[in-house]
Amino acid sequence: MKEVELNKVIYTPNTYIIDLDVDGKKIKSFIKDVQVHPVTDRVIHADFQEIVEGKEIKINIPVNLTGLSVGVKNGGKLRQNFRSLTALALVDKLPDTVEIDVTDLKIGGKIRVKDIDIDGVSFLNPEGAVVAAVQMARGASTDDAETEAEAETEEA
Repeated sequence: MKEVELNKVIYTPNTYIIDLDVDGKKIKSFIKDVQVHPVTDRVIHADFQEIVEGKEIKINIPVNLTGLSVGVKNGGKLRQNFRSLTALALVDKLPDTVEIDVTDLKIGGKIRVKDIDIDGVSFLNPEGAVVAAVQMARGASTDDAETEAEAETEEA
C-alpha cells in the first residue's frame, strides 16, 4: 500500500474495512494500531487485524450528532464528549457511524452511552459516560422561563 493511500485511511475519523492481498489471498481487515515518526509524523508501521466471519470485532465507530437541540435554540451550548465509541459486534452488524438525534435535548439534558441502542452492537465505553449534553450558557433561557413569560404577557 502506498503512503498516500494509507494516510487517507489513517487520518480520518471513519473506520474502513480493507481488503489486503497477501500472496494472492484476499483478507478482510481493519487498522488496529499505527506508529508514527516522532518528528516527521510519517507512518512507520501499521498493524492490521483480520476479520473472521462469525467472530465479533472490537472497533471504534465515529459519533455523529444530528438535529438542532431545543436547549441550543434557547441559548444553551451543545457539548460532544465522545467523537467515537468502542463497539463490539459482528462486522455485518456494525454501522458506519453512530447517529444520535439531539433534537429533544433540553438545557441540562444528557445522552449517555447506555441510552444508545443499536441492534447487535454492544458498546465497551462506561454506561454512565455522557456522549452529548446541553449546558447552560449566559443569556440562555429554560423552557419554564419561556412559558412563564408567555403566561404573563397573556395575562397583561
